[in-house]
Amino acid sequence: MRYVLRGRLWNYTAASTMGNGSVTIHMTGSNHRGRLLTGTDLTFAVTAKTKFALSSKSGLIPKRHVVSITDGTRGMVEFRGALKLSNSELMSALAPTNMTALAVFIRTG
Repeated sequence: MRYVLRGRLWNYTAASTMGNGSVTIHMTGSNHRGRLLTGTDLTFAVTAKTKFALSSKSGLIPKRHVVSITDGTRGMVEFRGALKLSNSELMSALAPTNMTALAVFIRTG
């Protein structure tokens, strides 16, 4: 099950050959599966396999390497979670060690 979280991106650290990076999102909205998370701050691991794209009114532009994201930039984080989790199960599954972003979309316009 895919969750798409919208909000402001903070504390981005790029992944390197030495290890994973991370990104924190302050949630302001989501697809219907993640409504419970609105208003929370969640930190996701970013790996070499995490996809990045710049998002604007003209569409998505895929990016291979994102060096930095300005704190407070609007964006989205997509991650995969188990199907049909209850609210309490979802919150416990969101332990920082369990969460890896599949994709990060950075709003540019």
